[in-house]
Amino acid sequence: MTGQQAAMEQAHRAVEQGEWPRDEINVLVIRIMGVRLIQAPIPRMVRSELSQAVKTGKLGRLPRKGLLPEAYFHPNSRGRAIEKRRQVAFDAAQAIAKIAGRDPAELKA
Repeated sequence: MTGQQAAMEQAHRAVEQGEWPRDEINVLVIRIMGVRLIQAPIPRMVRSELSQAVKTGKLGRLPRKGLLPEAYFHPNSRGRAIEKRRQVAFDAAQAIAKIAGRDPAELKA
Protein backbone atom coordinates (compact mmCIF):
# COMPACT_ATOMS: atom_id res chain seq x y z
CA MET A 1 0.00 0.00 0.00
CA THR A 2 1.39 3.41 -0.95
CA GLY A 3 1.39 6.48 1.24
CA GLN A 4 -1.34 8.02 -0.89
CA GLN A 5 -3.57 4.95 -0.55
CA ALA A 6 -3.07 4.88 3.21
CA ALA A 7 -3.85 8.60 3.42
CA MET A 8 -7.03 8.10 1.37
CA GLU A 9 -8.21 5.32 3.67
CA GLN A 10 -7.47 7.37 6.77
CA ALA A 11 -9.26 10.38 5.28
CA HIS A 12 -12.33 8.30 4.39
CA ARG A 13 -12.47 6.97 7.96
CA ALA A 14 -12.28 10.53 9.34
CA VAL A 15 -15.11 11.64 7.05
CA GLU A 16 -17.27 8.62 7.95
CA GLN A 17 -16.77 9.35 11.65
CA GLY A 18 -17.78 12.99 11.13
CA GLU A 19 -14.36 14.39 12.06
CA TRP A 20 -13.89 16.18 8.72
CA PRO A 21 -16.32 17.58 6.10
CA ARG A 22 -16.83 15.34 3.07
CA ASP A 23 -16.30 18.22 0.62
CA GLU A 24 -12.73 18.73 1.94
CA ILE A 25 -11.48 15.15 1.68
CA ASN A 26 -8.71 16.09 -0.80
CA VAL A 27 -7.43 18.70 1.66
CA LEU A 28 -7.34 16.12 4.43
CA VAL A 29 -5.44 13.65 2.23
CA ILE A 30 -2.75 16.26 1.53
CA ARG A 31 -2.55 17.22 5.21
CA ILE A 32 -2.05 13.54 6.10
CA MET A 33 0.55 12.99 3.36
CA GLY A 34 2.34 16.26 4.07
CA VAL A 35 3.11 17.02 0.42
CA ARG A 36 1.33 16.37 -2.87
CA LEU A 37 3.00 17.20 -6.18
CA ILE A 38 0.67 18.03 -9.05
CA GLN A 39 2.22 17.01 -12.37
CA ALA A 40 -0.92 16.54 -14.44
CA PRO A 41 -4.20 18.42 -14.84
CA ILE A 42 -6.64 17.98 -11.95
CA PRO A 43 -10.42 18.44 -12.01
CA ARG A 44 -11.65 22.01 -11.60
CA MET A 45 -13.70 21.08 -8.53
CA VAL A 46 -10.65 19.61 -6.78
CA ARG A 47 -8.50 22.62 -7.71
CA SER A 48 -11.08 25.05 -6.31
CA GLU A 49 -11.26 22.98 -3.10
CA LEU A 50 -7.47 23.11 -2.73
CA SER A 51 -7.36 26.83 -3.57
CA GLN A 52 -9.93 27.55 -0.88
CA ALA A 53 -7.83 25.55 1.62
CA VAL A 54 -4.78 27.65 0.71
CA LYS A 55 -6.77 30.86 1.27
CA THR A 56 -7.92 29.68 4.71
CA GLY A 57 -4.42 28.52 5.69
CA LYS A 58 -5.17 24.79 5.86
CA LEU A 59 -2.67 24.15 3.04
CA GLY A 60 0.28 25.87 1.42
CA ARG A 61 1.02 26.01 -2.31
CA LEU A 62 4.10 26.37 -4.46
CA PRO A 63 3.25 27.20 -8.09
CA ARG A 64 4.72 25.38 -11.06
CA LYS A 65 7.91 26.94 -12.41
CA GLY A 66 9.94 25.44 -15.26
CA LEU A 67 10.64 21.81 -14.41
CA LEU A 68 9.45 22.30 -10.82
CA PRO A 69 5.93 20.86 -10.41
CA GLU A 70 3.13 22.56 -8.52
CA ALA A 71 2.94 21.45 -4.88
CA TYR A 72 0.29 21.56 -2.19
CA PHE A 73 1.51 20.87 1.32
CA HIS A 74 0.69 20.88 5.03
CA PRO A 75 1.80 24.26 6.42
CA ASN A 76 4.49 22.52 8.49
CA SER A 77 5.89 20.65 5.46
CA ARG A 78 7.06 23.53 3.26
CA GLY A 79 10.70 22.41 3.37
CA ARG A 80 9.78 18.87 2.39
CA ALA A 81 7.69 20.21 -0.50
CA ILE A 82 10.61 22.29 -1.76
CA GLU A 83 12.95 19.29 -1.56
CA LYS A 84 10.51 16.96 -3.36
CA ARG A 85 10.05 19.54 -6.14
CA ARG A 86 13.81 19.90 -6.53
CA GLN A 87 14.24 16.14 -6.78
CA VAL A 88 11.58 15.86 -9.50
CA ALA A 89 13.20 18.70 -11.47
CA PHE A 90 16.65 17.13 -11.07
CA ASP A 91 15.37 13.76 -12.27
CA ALA A 92 13.75 15.43 -15.29
CA ALA A 93 16.99 17.31 -16.08
CA GLN A 94 18.94 14.05 -15.87
CA ALA A 95 16.53 12.37 -18.28
CA ILE A 96 16.83 15.29 -20.70
CA ALA A 97 20.61 15.23 -20.46
CA LYS A 98 20.67 11.49 -21.14
CA ILE A 99 18.52 11.96 -24.25
CA ALA A 100 20.71 14.86 -25.41
CA GLY A 101 23.80 12.67 -25.07
CA ARG A 102 25.34 14.54 -22.12
CA ASP A 103 26.66 12.88 -19.00
CA PRO A 104 23.94 13.21 -16.29
CA ALA A 105 26.71 13.23 -13.66
CA GLU A 106 27.64 16.75 -14.85
CA LEU A 107 24.35 18.12 -13.51
CA LYS A 108 24.23 19.68 -10.07
CA ALA A 109 21.69 18.49 -7.54
